[in-house]
Amino acid sequence: MRALSIGLVILYHCAHTEGFPDIALLKAVARTGVVGVQVFFVISGFLITWLLLGEEEKTGRIDLKGFYYRRALRILPPAFVYLAVVAVMAAFRGLPVTNRELLASVFFVRNLNLGDSAFTKHFWSLSIEEQFYLVWPLLLMWLPRRARLWATAGLICAEPLWRQLNTWHYGATQVMWTRTDLRYSGLLVGALLALVLEAPQLKAKLDRLLAFGPWLFAVAGATLMGLMHIFPEASSKLLQVDPGLIQALLIVVMLVVLVEGRGGVFSSFFELAPIRWVGRISYSLYLWQQLFCFESTGPWFERFPLNVLASFALAAASYYFIEQPVLRWRDRRRQKPALAPAPGEPLP
Repeated sequence: MRALSIGLVILYHCAHTEGFPDIALLKAVARTGVVGVQVFFVISGFLITWLLLGEEEKTGRIDLKGFYYRRALRILPPAFVYLAVVAVMAAFRGLPVTNRELLASVFFVRNLNLGDSAFTKHFWSLSIEEQFYLVWPLLLMWLPRRARLWATAGLICAEPLWRQLNTWHYGATQVMWTRTDLRYSGLLVGALLALVLEAPQLKAKLDRLLAFGPWLFAVAGATLMGLMHIFPEASSKLLQVDPGLIQALLIVVMLVVLVEGRGGVFSSFFELAPIRWVGRISYSLYLWQQLFCFESTGPWFERFPLNVLASFALAAASYYFIEQPVLRWRDRRRQKPALAPAPGEPLP
């Protein structure tokens, strides 16, 4: 589903670029692309939690230092290379990016509205994720195993209440909606799925529901897309409470169907080699597409579909020449055996 996530993001951004086809259906689909980041959050929450639980099961504990070390080598090198390129272009080509925005991105606090540049704006979601993962492994370590599932569910339920309190206190137009404490539900819904799959009784009940896997996937996907059109920009009273949580609950239904390999034709589609490849380069693709896929009447590489091709070219270069060499070096240094993959891993 990582391919779905990045595909929706790119489609959403490209809909505002010169040369995008004037096709009503395609533009309608593109408008739903804003949900792509929430797909990204749910997948990330699931995978990280599953790996932490797997480590604990295998070694008896969560290695916090090891987690942060692995996380840094996974996230920082591609991100810092991207920011370095943006900084050079700002210095020598007049790219509208301030030092404040670059520093906010380097320290992953870009979600606090520290600038307006389109070229670092996408770091808001990466900032939320990294801030969340400073706290989440600690919480898993401190909570008793029996309390984890219910504590996670409680935190998920608390988010819409906290959002509503912020709305009442500050007014909706004054709330900074990219604060981590207002946008963590997707990550925790994914984490909750990992905890459910670790609980034998809940897993057995889930298996019975997954007999209808393809239907569950189709209905959840159609409902998700339908809500994005029926209630654009969370205009309904219901979706104003917490649109991200409603999206995350539908996304996690689709995710568990694919993770457990019960999606029929949908699972087969996401197992196609090109789709899996897009999923593998999705992180680099998310970073580099921001240079090309935004509303512009600029040079040829900012016009559809050449902007998409340029994004893929740089993302592939980032994946093969930055991500993979760093991860191979990291794995050579690790003394511990590799953790068992999540069910159905690798995800598409």
